[in-house]
Amino acid sequence: MNMTNSIETTGSSFAFQNSGYSLFITGMLIILALGFLGNVLTILVLYQASHRKETLTPLMLNLAFAGVFITVFGYPMPIDVIMTGKEMGVDQTRCNWYGFVMGTVGITSIATFTGMTLVMSYSVRQMNPRFKVSRKISCCLIAASWVYGVVTMLPPLLGWTRFVPGNSGLTCGPDWTDISPSGTAYSLLLIAVGFFVPLSLISVSYFKIFRYVSFPADHK
Repeated sequence: MNMTNSIETTGSSFAFQNSGYSLFITGMLIILALGFLGNVLTILVLYQASHRKETLTPLMLNLAFAGVFITVFGYPMPIDVIMTGKEMGVDQTRCNWYGFVMGTVGITSIATFTGMTLVMSYSVRQMNPRFKVSRKISCCLIAASWVYGVVTMLPPLLGWTRFVPGNSGLTCGPDWTDISPSGTAYSLLLIAVGFFVPLSLISVSYFKIFRYVSFPADHK
């Protein structure tokens, strides 16, 4: 058993040296550095007095914090897989963590952006350039976006389908190949809550903004 593991590790290390994974690591490190720096600078800028009281600032901060979180706790894991030669699927706990974190932050970011479009649409309809959404509403939208993301990605941890490694063995995500009734139902749920619902709300919000901007006389 130990010899098998040793051979697998050696093979993975050899693959790392000869399959261009070093370029992948270099690219990932650059992305991690730029992503972390960019989000931190965004947070610092938004915390300035001139931006702090703007309507969308809390939601934009939420996006930036989500970016920092995923940069620190998500993206480094594929690099660790390559460096150690231990595929993501070998440790189901790590696979679950990666799939859950990446999925939750992704869905939360989509929900946050959707909330931003709803806020913009509502603000435009007030026909008041000084109108601001209350901090309480912004906090509720932020909390709702995280609840939305967590609830969406929680089922695989509770036994409704599962997180599985991708073909490369570097990442994990929902099992899209599960064609059982429960697996198909969860895949459809992900597509609905992660794509169709946000897209519908964003489309309606931008349509309302376009209508109010293009025909302001009709709403006086």
